[in-house]
Amino acid sequence: LLAATYPDRVSGLVLVDAYALLAATDGYEGWDHSILDQMLATFADFWGTGDLNWVRMIAPSQADSEAFREQLARLERRSVSPGAAAAMQMTIGHLDVRPVLPAISASTLILVHKGNRYMPRFFGRYLAERIAGARLVELDGADHLYWIGDVEAMLDQIEQFATGDRSTPRDERVLATVLFTDIAGSTTRAADLGDERWAQVLERHND
Repeated sequence: LLAATYPDRVSGLVLVDAYALLAATDGYEGWDHSILDQMLATFADFWGTGDLNWVRMIAPSQADSEAFREQLARLERRSVSPGAAAAMQMTIGHLDVRPVLPAISASTLILVHKGNRYMPRFFGRYLAERIAGARLVELDGADHLYWIGDVEAMLDQIEQFATGDRSTPRDERVLATVLFTDIAGSTTRAADLGDERWAQVLERHND
């Protein structure tokens, strides 16, 4: 909307797994209304909990990581309350910016992840077809959260779009740090906890 209304203030537009409208309508492919309404109605119930189904939807590569689910839950709780999150989702869940797409004149890069179940790539394809001159790039991966998965592939595309070139390392040498850690009394503690619980302690320690 900003790019369409104030073209002189927008030099470029990068859309990552974006959409113009979530819900399906006549002639528009989108989320089934019943599924979308159910998700929006229960959003406050799983926000900030690390809900497994939610993680499978937005970060499937991390669904088996209990540590990641805890981190995501903490991030959500610290960002906004469940009620506010639900209200925000209800608002953006019914936004429809399709009418403004033809008015966008800024150079536009549209990135979609081929396996994204939360925002399937047909959303991005729709945007690319209706924003003049937009370039669509389909990336491998299924994670919706943009800081998960092959982030470098996404950043390479954005860097090339923004600068006209991709930077290359000037040197193969890198500085490496080796960190050794130890859990004090690990032998005794492992015996007390048992193999399964001890494996969980080690996983959390390594994370």
